[in-house]
Amino acid sequence: MSNRELVVELVSKLAENTPLEDIAREVAVLAVEKNASEAELVSPAWHEQILKEREARIRSGQEKFIDWEDAKKELRALSE
Repeated sequence: MSNRELVVELVSKLAENTPLEDIAREVAVLAVEKNASEAELVSPAWHEQILKEREARIRSGQEKFIDWEDAKKELRALSE
């Protein structure tokens, strides 16, 4: 099921006044199913290489992680 189909189905359930507990249970089941199918996907070799390069930059100190809230502030400042 695509994300769009999932959204359409959930919106229709909300429109039908389906109890939120039922919707939440269905979303949880769909998420587990989707994660299981995504686990079967194979990442391309070029992606693995990029991840290794990024990890090396982090380990060497060339790159660093920042707090998500700080990152949002920096991004907002760039757009002003």
